[in-house]
Amino acid sequence: MSADGLTRYFKTSPEEFVSLPAGRQVCRIHPKSVLDGFRQVEIKPPHLYLSTEKAGEVRCSKVKNKKMIDTHAHLNFPLFLKKINQTINQSQKAGVKAVIIASSNLKDSQKAVNLAQKHPHFLFASVGIHPQNTLPQQTLPPNQQLNLLDQLLAQNSKQIVAIGETGLDFSPPPPGEKQRTIEEQETLFLGQINLSLKYRLPLIIHAREANDEVLEILQSLPVTQQKNLKGVFHCYSAGRKRVQKILNLPGSWYFGFDGNLTYDEGLQNIITAIPPERILIETDSPFLAPLPFRNQTNTPVNLPLIQKKINEIFQKDLTSQIFQNTLCLFSSLSKTLSQTPH
Repeated sequence: MSADGLTRYFKTSPEEFVSLPAGRQVCRIHPKSVLDGFRQVEIKPPHLYLSTEKAGEVRCSKVKNKKMIDTHAHLNFPLFLKKINQTINQSQKAGVKAVIIASSNLKDSQKAVNLAQKHPHFLFASVGIHPQNTLPQQTLPPNQQLNLLDQLLAQNSKQIVAIGETGLDFSPPPPGEKQRTIEEQETLFLGQINLSLKYRLPLIIHAREANDEVLEILQSLPVTQQKNLKGVFHCYSAGRKRVQKILNLPGSWYFGFDGNLTYDEGLQNIITAIPPERILIETDSPFLAPLPFRNQTNTPVNLPLIQKKINEIFQKDLTSQIFQNTLCLFSSLSKTLSQTPH
């Protein structure tokens, strides 16, 4: 497809998301949040919560070192687009230095690029195709989607710092939704691995009920390719035993942790098996809000609460370490931030 065709596709492709009601954690392309959405939880009265408009400065006081990067947030969702300036201002007050906008399909990716263009030095794009994004409007075959993604990468190198989220997802889709076939998922995953190698960009891996299959694909690649791959396992929850398997991969691989770390004891146990130099933090906004804001709409302003929990678990301030981890993985982001006026 030509450059004009690419532009025409994004202009005519129907809107693919609806605004997420406040407090709802269920999303058709994020089945990992379905269980949280329906799980019976104790919700505190509203007056016990800080408002999202005023809590930025308070959250910032939760960590001593105020340099943090949100490596995974969906600010390209409609509920953020109308208040993006407000979200950015609140996040900056909370000590967030940058946000990587994760994508789930082609139009989502274009929105991420557009936001990064409008807000350079703070918003950065990750473009990709989620394994379970099977919305009715997404009718192009996998290879055509990959070709369009390739063109988007070629035309927007300044804004794009990663590819994803991509991977495999074998969990049951929400009621009424169609799941991609395993063959389609693998085609899209392998295609995005190739794009990662082509553009020397890290992968943001989504693996749900398919962790071993994702590892098998990565391990089956030629060793020369494995050595050149790098990325993060987004919202890691695959257990302690798989940590070493991931660390044994020839490339550079990291583990992303989200707001559910603040209340999930299993995750708190898993993270202690990971070297601090391989940990990243992410909000996955608008999903997975940390305590005490669980079941509210999440935003990057909550990032310090995740960092604070990690510091508590390790009994050590790892804020600077995790900030440097992020710059190490997302090298193009590092170059841009180094040029940011202070």
